[in-house]
Amino acid sequence: MWVNMSEVKYLPMQEDIRIRFDLFFKEGTFEIQTVWDESTNKAEKIHIINT
Repeated sequence: MWVNMSEVKYLPMQEDIRIRFDLFFKEGTFEIQTVWDESTNKAEKIHIINT
């Protein structure tokens, strides 16, 4: 199935993939650091570093 790049973020996917998706198409590499809140079972802070 082909999907227009402008519409792909609206497809069902895990949130961590949605955050990374645009980064896969940029030149270079990236690192993601996540601070996890176990009481809410969600990411509290997300740091993205382009290298």
